Amino acid sequence: YHITTGNICTKYIYEVLAQNGYIEDAYQMIKLKQQQMFLYSDSEIKWRLDWDSSSLYTAIESCDLKAVERQIQELFDFLYTKQPSILLVQSIISQIAAFLTTQSEKYGYNLKEPCADLITKTLHITEENSLRSIHEQLQSLCNIVCNLIVTENASALLIDRIPEIVEYVKQNYQKPLSLRSLAEVYHINHIYLGQLFFKSTGEYFNSFLNRIRIEKSILLLENTDLSINDVAFKVGYTNPVSYYRNFKNIMGINPGDFKENILKKTND
Repeated sequence: YHITTGNICTKYIYEVLAQNGYIEDAYQMIKLKQQQMFLYSDSEIKWRLDWDSSSLYTAIESCDLKAVERQIQELFDFLYTKQPSILLVQSIISQIAAFLTTQSEKYGYNLKEPCADLITKTLHITEENSLRSIHEQLQSLCNIVCNLIVTENASALLIDRIPEIVEYVKQNYQKPLSLRSLAEVYHINHIYLGQLFFKSTGEYFNSFLNRIRIEKSILLLENTDLSINDVAFKVGYTNPVSYYRNFKNIMGINPGDFKENILKKTND
């Protein structure tokens, strides 16, 4: 056996375990670290040199689920067949857990508790609590982080298209528009589109659509002899009652009175 100095992200491990109630486990890890040495066999050292954790991290950051699964499988193939020291398992899993926690926090997601659970499992590896459950849990956490990155990237791409959607609404307000119809055009969940629309514009989609329609209707009321019902249909309302209600909510006056005021001014 060789004696090597180990760095198993002690500060991270202590904070995560302690914050999630694993006080005794945190204490055990600190005691191990204070010894400042790990005993690894020749085969363990060789394998650590051959297996590059950065390949797993790169696969996660690029959201390559197949590559992530392949890297994790390679890791556990070694752990299943070689049955390395518990210290080696703790070191590797803790470092990966630290990476996953950091990545998830970038996207506003907290994985500290499940990562703490994963770490504490490595402290009590028995026949009952096998590597298999650690393998499955690690794979699941990696998938979660990959999905977070995919979602964030998709959000960034779509939010850049919100100005395009705004312009589309301005040009097509007279059509039967809704979040659902726009979601079909832009191939995205309508609820998610609504969230991104509000995030980008500070205005709910329906409020924006109604405002545009009312603004367009005012131009028609001022410059045409169309009836109020015809104006409502012209700007996209299928129900004049809805038009009346939204007009008054936005303008503080109903469209009939608004039209009368215009006529009075014209006559004067």
